Amino acid sequence: GMMMLLNLLEDRGVLIGGLIGFALFCLAYWFATIPTREVSAEEEIDQEEKVEERDFTYDQLRVYDGVQNEKVFIAVCGEVFDVSENLAMYGPNGSYGIFAGHDCSRCLAKMSFEQSELDGDC
Repeated sequence: GMMMLLNLLEDRGVLIGGLIGFALFCLAYWFATIPTREVSAEEEIDQEEKVEERDFTYDQLRVYDGVQNEKVFIAVCGEVFDVSENLAMYGPNGSYGIFAGHDCSRCLAKMSFEQSELDGDC
């Protein structure tokens, strides 16, 4: 047993391979334990494009449909949300594109895609 171990250690290839493996393990461990700086919610909001807070009439909201304006807004219970970053879902050809530029509260509550349910009371 002991003699076999000594013969194995004499083989330089095994020794060098072991040292390289150990060095890579140490390097990976070091990178994995480097503390990362978390971005606070306030900083994240500051980094995003801020939308001026204001009230919208239904007519004003309809402009933000991805066609008349490149921005896409939807409203839920009177709160307006900028969903422009997800055009695949809320844009003109998106699966929820019918909601673009509208208050979709009633549609969401009733799980409806009926245009007659848009812009209704919450």
